[in-house]
Amino acid sequence: MEIYFREAKTVKEMLKGFLLLKQLNQGLKKEKLTLMLKAMKKNGYRMFFALEKNKIVGLTGYWLNTKIYSGSYLEIDNLVVDAKHRNKGIGKKLCDHAVSFAKENQCETDRKSTRLNSSHGYISYAVFCLKKK
Repeated sequence: MEIYFREAKTVKEMLKGFLLLKQLNQGLKKEKLTLMLKAMKKNGYRMFFALEKNKIVGLTGYWLNTKIYSGSYLEIDNLVVDAKHRNKGIGKKLCDHAVSFAKENQCETDRKSTRLNSSHGYISYAVFCLKKK
């Protein structure tokens, strides 16, 4: 199994990952995702696909940004591997690819969701709380 990566550069390309993103967010509608991606892209959101034989088997969104407490960083957002392809190391390969990309862009740190386990060397540093309206 050879996995390779491609950046989705446009909202139209990012929407090719809709069915995978729906595995994370079951109630997600394509129209709502389109609006969100347009807004997110304006704020620097980007996305990588993990592909096997030209089929998208995983993806991760990410942001490049700077915070006072961490310096420049890459933040992984919405990492998902197709349910049929899990437990094959694809998620780790996506994370490793993102970390390499962060280094290429001189990021001082990289951040991941607390849902990713500590086996990748991440510690829980802060908790983000959301209040639904």
